[in-house]
Amino acid sequence: MFLIKYIFVSVIIFLISFFGLIYNKKSILIILIAIELVLLSVNILFIVFSIYLD
Repeated sequence: MFLIKYIFVSVIIFLISFFGLIYNKKSILIILIAIELVLLSVNILFIVFSIYLD
């Protein structure tokens, strides 16, 4: 059950940052923050699946 919660949080973070990349083309700082959030969501998924698979 814990797996679904963390996957949901990671997908929400990924979608917010992905839409931030799509809709913002003016500020390089916001683009870098959005890329950082994409990487954060992928790392959360790696950690969750490594715990799940032991």
